[in-house]
Amino acid sequence: MAGRKPCIESKIIEDEILKYKRDIVGPNKGRPKDCVWQKIASSLTVKYGTKITNSSIRVRVACNRNDLKCKLGLLPPVSSANAICSPQDTDSEKALSDDYYESDTEKHFDKLAFSITFSEEEWELIKPRSKLYNDKKYSRTYLVLSPYEWSNIVQEHFFLHSRLPCSISFKKAKVLDSGNIFVSIRGRCSSCGSIFDGTIDKIPAMGTRAIMKCTYAGLFNEEHKNSKRRRLMGSEKQRAINAMVNCHQNQSVYYRTEANRLLLEGDTMAAQIPSLACLRQTKSKALSILRCHKDPIASLQIMKHNNQYDCAIRDIGIDKVFVHFWSDLQLKIYREQSLKNKLLTISFDATGGVCKKIKRFNKGYSGSIFLYEGVMKVNDQTFTALSMLSEQHDNLSIALWIKRWLRCNIKPPKVSVSDQSIALMSATVQAFTQYNSLEHYLKACFSIVNGEKNVEIPLCYIRNDINHFIHLITQWKPLKISKFKRTKQLFGRAMGLLVFCKSIEDAKPILEAIFVIALSKYDGTIVTNTKRIALKRDTPCAKSKKYLQLLISTSQNIGIFDDHDETEEIHFEGDSLLETDLQNFDLSNSFHDWAKSISTKCEAQIGGIEGEFDNAQYTPDIVPLIINIMKLFPCWSNIMLNVFRYGENIATSSRSESNFNNIKTRVFNHENMPVRIDDFVDKLVNYYRGDQLIIQAKQNDSTHEINSKDNRSFSLHSSNDKCLNSCDPCKNGHFPTGLHRCYLCTRAIHLFGCSVQNPNSEEGCGETRICLNCYEISELSNENNSIENWKNKGKPLEKKRSARSYLEKQPGFENLDLNKKGSIVEIAFLKNGSTFKNKPISVHGLDKVLLSNTCCSDSLLSIIAVSVAESNLYRTIKKKNSTATFVLRMLENKNYKELYKERIYLLALPYITTSEELLGSITLINTVDTEASACEKLMEKMPSYIRSNSCTNSLCFEPEYKKEGIVVCLNAIDGKINLPEEINKFFLPLTIGCVAINCNCDR
Repeated sequence: MAGRKPCIESKIIEDEILKYKRDIVGPNKGRPKDCVWQKIASSLTVKYGTKITNSSIRVRVACNRNDLKCKLGLLPPVSSANAICSPQDTDSEKALSDDYYESDTEKHFDKLAFSITFSEEEWELIKPRSKLYNDKKYSRTYLVLSPYEWSNIVQEHFFLHSRLPCSISFKKAKVLDSGNIFVSIRGRCSSCGSIFDGTIDKIPAMGTRAIMKCTYAGLFNEEHKNSKRRRLMGSEKQRAINAMVNCHQNQSVYYRTEANRLLLEGDTMAAQIPSLACLRQTKSKALSILRCHKDPIASLQIMKHNNQYDCAIRDIGIDKVFVHFWSDLQLKIYREQSLKNKLLTISFDATGGVCKKIKRFNKGYSGSIFLYEGVMKVNDQTFTALSMLSEQHDNLSIALWIKRWLRCNIKPPKVSVSDQSIALMSATVQAFTQYNSLEHYLKACFSIVNGEKNVEIPLCYIRNDINHFIHLITQWKPLKISKFKRTKQLFGRAMGLLVFCKSIEDAKPILEAIFVIALSKYDGTIVTNTKRIALKRDTPCAKSKKYLQLLISTSQNIGIFDDHDETEEIHFEGDSLLETDLQNFDLSNSFHDWAKSISTKCEAQIGGIEGEFDNAQYTPDIVPLIINIMKLFPCWSNIMLNVFRYGENIATSSRSESNFNNIKTRVFNHENMPVRIDDFVDKLVNYYRGDQLIIQAKQNDSTHEINSKDNRSFSLHSSNDKCLNSCDPCKNGHFPTGLHRCYLCTRAIHLFGCSVQNPNSEEGCGETRICLNCYEISELSNENNSIENWKNKGKPLEKKRSARSYLEKQPGFENLDLNKKGSIVEIAFLKNGSTFKNKPISVHGLDKVLLSNTCCSDSLLSIIAVSVAESNLYRTIKKKNSTATFVLRMLENKNYKELYKERIYLLALPYITTSEELLGSITLINTVDTEASACEKLMEKMPSYIRSNSCTNSLCFEPEYKKEGIVVCLNAIDGKINLPEEINKFFLPLTIGCVAINCNCDR
C-alpha cells in the first residue's frame, strides 16, 4: 500500500500555483499572510468541492515539493551531479531524499553492509503495533514500531557491528503488512551525514528472531569533530533512572558500567552511552517529580499540611531557616515513658553536613544548617523525642525549639546530657530549670555544694558527656606539644579523678596536686639554697606526683602526706594549702574563682623551693585552661549527685552520637550528602515513624508482664511496719536523732535495730548503713531481676570501657617514670594455656593444638619483652631467632590470634615429646617446666653471658676459647640471697689449671 489517495492530484495543485506566479515572485510578495495563498485555496475549493487551506498551499511551496521553487523562479535549477547530500547540508529532506543513491558521485562514499539479528525478546519489544490516527472527519489505523524503543535497539546493534561513533537520527519507520518489504527505516548521522538504511523483507514467524538487512554509506571513516550523543529515552531512560534513583547508583558509576558493557579496547566513545551531564539532568528531573514543589521551603509547607507525615512538621522559618519536627506518636511514646520512669534522661547534640544551603533570591545562600536532636533510651533502644533543622545556632533558637516541644503537654526530663556547647547547655537550663541562664545555674550549684540552705535545687540535672570532656583535655596544646609523652597521661588521668569526686572536699586535694605539678619547676628531693645539699624530703611536686599516681593506680582516696612524718615537714612561704581547711578560702561565688584561689595559693606555696632535678611536667600554660574548665565543674563531675540523689556516675551522650552515625551511614547511605532540606525531612520523618512503630509494638508485647514497681510499692508498706516493730528504740519512742542516716534514702536511722550494714562498704570506721526498708526493697529487686546465667549466657553482654580509658584504674601507674621521654610501650598479655575454655588452634602440620601449663614460658617471654622495651642496648644486641621474633610481635600488640598461633610454633618443638592425642584429633602439648630449663630451651641462641678462657702460655695448643652461658646459678643460704653480691661473685675472674697437652700453666 502506497497510502491514502489524495483528493486533488499534486499536478493540478502545482498548475494552479503557477498561474499566480507573478503574485508570488517579487519583492514583498509571497509572505505567509499574503492574500495570494487564500486566492489559490479558494479557487481549488470552488473547482473540486474539497476544502483546501491557504497554509497547505504555502507549505507546499516553502518545502519545495516537486521542485516548485525552481519552477517559480525562486531558485536556480540544480543539476543531478551537484545534488549530493554532504555532511554540511542542514536540510534533512535533501539528506534523506530518494535520489541520494542515484547520484553519480555515490562511488566516492564508503559503504558498509551488514545484517542485524533481533533476538526474540528484542523483537517482542519493538515489533509493529497498531496505532489509531484521528484525521479530521475520520480515523485510520497504521502499523508502527514501538515508539522510543526500536531506535535504541537499532543504534546499539549498529555500534556492535560497525564500532563507529556515529549518532544516527532516525526518521519514522515505514511498516507495510503487504508488499515486498515489511519494515523499512532510514537514518542519518548528525555529525558526518552518512545515511543508514535498514529493511526487513518478510514478517517474522511467532517466537523467532528477526533479521534486518542494513547498509551504511557516507564519510563515516573521517574524524567526527563534533560527535553527538543520542538522546536518552524509552526503556534506556527508565533503566538509568532505576539504577540511579531506586538502586542508588552514582552517575559516574553508571556511566562507567555502560562503557564496560559496550566498549572494547581501542573503541571510540559509543553514541548511545549518555554523558555525565545527561545522567545528572535525568536524575534531577526524576527526583523533582517526587517532590511537592521545586522550592524547598514551599515543599516543606506543603508537607506540613499533608496527612502522609502525621503532622510531624510543627514550625517552619524562612529567614533564618528552621524546621521543628516531631510526630504525635513520638509525644505519645514519651508520655508513656514518663509515667513509667520518673527520672527521664535526654541527651542533646547537633551535627552538620546533612542539608544543603538554601538559595536566596539575591543569588546568595543561607548559612550552614545543623540537625539538632534530643535522644533518650526506651526499652534498651534509642528513641528520638524531638528534632530540629536550624540555620541559627544560638541559645535562643535552641531554647525556643525545646520550649515549643514542652508546650505539647509533656513533662520535662530530670537529666539533660550534652557536650560542652554553651549554647546547648544554656538552652536546656532555660527550658528545663527555673533559672534563666547557665551562669545562674552554676552559681546555684556552687552555693548548694558549699552548704547554703536558702538556694533552690534546680529542677533538672544538667550534665556533660564525659567522653567529650576527656577528649577536650587531651587536645589542650600544652599537653600535645610536651616533649614528655607521659605528661598527657598524668594530667588527663588526674582530671579523670575529678570526674568521680562527689564533694568539694574530695576534689580539693586532687586539684591542689594538679596545680602544684603544673607550676613547679623542680622535682625530686629538696636542695637547700646555701649548701646545695639534697635533703631526704621530697619537694611538693614529688609528693603530688606520688599522690596522683597512687590514686590513678588504685582509685582510692589516700592522704597526700601519709608516708611522711609531720615533724619532718618543711614550712614554706605562706600557709600550707594542704593543711588549710576549706573555710579559709576566698570561695567567692563560682567554681572558677574557687579554682583560681587554689592555684594562687599553690603558686605561693612552691615559691623558692629547689629540687635536685627539673620537673618534666612543668606546664604553667595548662593552669588557665584548668581554671576555665572548672567553671563547668557541676556539669562534668559527680559533685551534684548527692544533691539531686539521682543520676549515673558517668554521663554520656553516646546515644545521640550513635543516632547521628546511623542517619549518615545507614538512612542516607546512598545519598550524596548534603541533600535538599525537604528531601532530608521527608526521608527522616518516614524512617522515624517506622522506628517508633517498632518501639510501640515492643511495648505492647510486654504489657502482660508483671509490673515490678507495683510489687515493690506493696512490699514497702509491709517493710515499714516490720521496721517499726523490729526496732526496740523506735518502739519506746526514742526516734533517730539524725547522727546516722541511710546510705540510699538518707533517712535518719539507729545504728542497731532499724538498719543493716551496707554490703558494698568495709566494716569499721566510716562504714555506711542501710535502713530495713531500702534493704528489703533491694532484696526484692534482686529477686525480681534474677536470671538463670548458665555458662554466663543468660546475661546480655555489657559494653565495657576500654582499659586504656582515662577513667579506668591503671595498676602499676605509681611505678611509672614520668621523667622519661617517649610514649609508653604496650606489651601483649599472654593468657595461660592451661584452661580448656580456650578453643584448639589449627596450625599447619599439627592440625588442632592445645597448650597447657604455659605459665613458665609466658613469664619468661614477658620478662624478655620488658627488657627489650626498656633497654635500647638490649634491643640492639638481641639475636634474630624465633624467640626474638616472637618477643617483637608481643611489642606490636596487634593481632592476638596470630600471636597465639606463633606461640604454638615456638613451644611445639622443645616440648613435642610431652604431647598426647585427645578426642577429635586434638594434640595436647604439656609445657610444664622449671624456669631454668625453659631458659635453656627458648634462649638457646640468646646467651646471657660469654666467658673468655685464656692461657698464660703463648705456645699452648689452645691459647683461648669462649664459652656462652644462658643460666646463671647462684647460691642461697636458708632461702635468702643477696642478689647483687652473688652476681658480682659469679663474674669475678677465676684462675684454673690448663688441661691442654704438654701445658701446665694457668688459665
